[in-house]
Amino acid sequence: LDKVRKRAPITANRLQGVMIRMFNFASERGIIDFSPLAGMRGGKESSRSRVRTDAEINTLWNCLDLERKDIDMYRLNKLALKAILLTGQRPGEVAGMTRDDIGDELWIIPAGQTKNREENRVPILPMLSDIIEQAKIYSSDSQYIFRSSHDKERPLTVGALANAIRRHRA
Repeated sequence: LDKVRKRAPITANRLQGVMIRMFNFASERGIIDFSPLAGMRGGKESSRSRVRTDAEINTLWNCLDLERKDIDMYRLNKLALKAILLTGQRPGEVAGMTRDDIGDELWIIPAGQTKNREENRVPILPMLSDIIEQAKIYSSDSQYIFRSSHDKERPLTVGALANAIRRHRA
């Protein structure tokens, strides 16, 4: 753990947590007499504090304009990234949006698709509604609002969105 902690402190904390659970299980089952990690404390963690500035968000929004030819990005990627900015939802939740999830005024994210496994209701305001309608044009008859460019029966992936940003980061 000390070697891991030197290069990746958060990973070391996760590894320690798994090891503690494993040794506790072995101890409860009588496989070992006691956990060698009993009483061991984890390393300190701090949450991320980086917040995008208004100027950065404005620049990104402008780069996602469908008419910009200098940003050669799949149009559904651009629209999905705009939806992420507008809603504050996780990329995987936006990418997995289906036609059945969309109501007149709410986007209902099913419990199985959220991090906390609870249904989430997101208001559909006019700008988001416009993005969804544009995306439906490009997604044609797919159940997914933001469908994959390779397979109309699958949604965009978080990796595809990340790669699109990475390619055009400058």
